[in-house]
Amino acid sequence: MNISSVNTTTGYTSEKAAGSESVKEVTVTPEASKSNDNIAGNEAGIAAAQVQQETYSKNIERVIESMKGPVTMVERSVHEGTNHIMYKIRNKETGELIKEIPEEKLLDMAAKLIEQNGIVIDEKI
Repeated sequence: MNISSVNTTTGYTSEKAAGSESVKEVTVTPEASKSNDNIAGNEAGIAAAQVQQETYSKNIERVIESMKGPVTMVERSVHEGTNHIMYKIRNKETGELIKEIPEEKLLDMAAKLIEQNGIVIDEKI
């Protein structure tokens, strides 16, 4: 096998006849070796990008869930002592009291004051 020359500046292959044997000239350019490295680097980059995308998706879902807050229900009732309407906001899943508007303790205090002052008159004599 006779190799007449090796060309390192071009990126092609050619066959040359030398006697009865054919000689195949293969050239490897620096760009070709970089492209092989780039392919491996691109695959790793794609995998990293997919992991990063999944992480972002999970974080976004977590933020949306935290913004939703607990599922709530509103109860409306009338306070017995003052006849004012009260609203109670409760967690639907646990039944835990989240907020009262106005607070029942405040209405209880108002009812006591009204009772002590004699402002409430149920019947005329």
